[in-house]
Amino acid sequence: MLTSQFLPKVEGYSDIGAMAKARSWEDRYLAEQVVTAGNLQLTIMIVCDGMGGGKYGEWAAEQATREILRSIESSNEKDIPKLLAQAIGKANRIIYEKARKSGMVGRMGTTAAVAAIHKQRLYIANVGDSRIYLVNEKTGIQQITVDHTWAFEMIRKGRARKEDVYDHPDASRIGNFLGRSKTVWVDLGLYIHGDAETPKDAYLHQGLRLTKNDLVLVCSDGLVEIEKDTEKGPGKRLVSDNEILSIMTRYPALEAAKVLVSTAVGRNVTDNVTAVVAEMPGREIKERPLTRELGRRLPWAFSPMLAMLASAMFCVVGTFAAWMLFRPVPQSPSVVPSLTPLPTLTPHPTPPPNYAYLSVVGGSTTSQVPGRSVQIVHSGNIVPFQSGSLLRVESGLTTFNTPGNFLVQALGNPGRPTIIELYQSADRDAGVAETILKLQEGRIVVIGEGNTPRDIRFVVETVWGRAIITGTIMGGQYDSSTQVFDIDCFTGHCVVETRMDSVSLNGGEHVRIDVGGKISQQGRVDYNNYTGFGLNEFITPTPVPTPSPETGLSPGYGIP
Repeated sequence: MLTSQFLPKVEGYSDIGAMAKARSWEDRYLAEQVVTAGNLQLTIMIVCDGMGGGKYGEWAAEQATREILRSIESSNEKDIPKLLAQAIGKANRIIYEKARKSGMVGRMGTTAAVAAIHKQRLYIANVGDSRIYLVNEKTGIQQITVDHTWAFEMIRKGRARKEDVYDHPDASRIGNFLGRSKTVWVDLGLYIHGDAETPKDAYLHQGLRLTKNDLVLVCSDGLVEIEKDTEKGPGKRLVSDNEILSIMTRYPALEAAKVLVSTAVGRNVTDNVTAVVAEMPGREIKERPLTRELGRRLPWAFSPMLAMLASAMFCVVGTFAAWMLFRPVPQSPSVVPSLTPLPTLTPHPTPPPNYAYLSVVGGSTTSQVPGRSVQIVHSGNIVPFQSGSLLRVESGLTTFNTPGNFLVQALGNPGRPTIIELYQSADRDAGVAETILKLQEGRIVVIGEGNTPRDIRFVVETVWGRAIITGTIMGGQYDSSTQVFDIDCFTGHCVVETRMDSVSLNGGEHVRIDVGGKISQQGRVDYNNYTGFGLNEFITPTPVPTPSPETGLSPGYGIP
């Protein structure tokens, strides 16, 4: 068997999407290295997108993912496309029987997009409208599955011509999925020429040879969701093919999956969204500057002329900034927080273990625990606080306690919610010394109480880095569309870490983590960014002298 260094690297990431509309998490994925009973070493990628609403869609997707993997592992079949088709067929029979017994035939089921890589060759199987893409920096991006819509099925079965069906009201409705009938048609076509090929012709491309810079993406339809039509015209894809190409060729597999999903979430995707990415051994990643592919907020892309102009402007602005920093200036007050002892906070009754007591002020908040439907949170609710729990603050201020006596405030605004995932909860008895929250979008403040144990740390993570505090006060803002994470250490001591670097912050200091994990823009806290959090209860601003002309730093800067 090959060692891991000679195998493709495969990673996945998933998000529930805009929970106000996506009331259940029906996406499931798998990214695994497996050895079959027939001694085939395979890199397996599976994405299943359930349907049927609530528990039915979730169950179907979960069952399909598990059964497909189980069947692959136990198979002695040497023909890989046949192996994949048999595995999907077994999953279909299980789901169909469940649907039949539940009276949900035709309404309960799941898609299944499966890719297998064996000895640098690609094999795929597909049912439904989840997608598989082949990506290469030089050759571009190609969808190598076709969506099994009603229109495609009518054409495939010879019941209609292509030019007659695509204007039909049901043209884009899914027409093939697991659980629909006792048998299922598994599409074994690898469509390197798009839907111009017949399934029979596309099958001949199975076992496509992959090069070291080829990438494979398996995703649910949430990643390619189309915006609603507006007055300006028809809606566009939330994440375009060019953006997928740019993101995947810029980042390693895990980061690429996270950025793809986070980009869709940041643009208010209404469906669950999942991405699984495989990269070949020996892949070379070249660092390139960001262009507009990574975010619609960037107003223009670089051209050689604009790059020269930007470089000149940078020199001028840099010279002016240096003069501003070190020039003699008259003494005038600036404001930083005083380092008074932190109060002991008791805003809520103590909740049971693994639960959090939430306070919701003037807004809307929902929560979801893995395997359960989304719940609307009202002030005073006690909600489960366990790994995988999601909290979405659509508007207003929501406050809750976490293990280790940390208080978290999350502020949402219309059009820009704050989305938090609990990744790990501190448990001293089990030797777990960190509570980790993943900030997927928005703004939060974390307050370490006066009686916070010093051996318990609180960590706020994003795609590119993390901020760590103990008994202090810290603020964080993350914009998923630009992948920028701003951290403000209000009092005490905070640590910021990325894969590339780390830095310690003292009270009143600010830092930014850019795309790729670069730490930049070290400076002072801007308290205007935290209007609405009510920090006056915990921080008392006091005047301090402005920077001295000799050093540009205030006396005692960075000393608590």
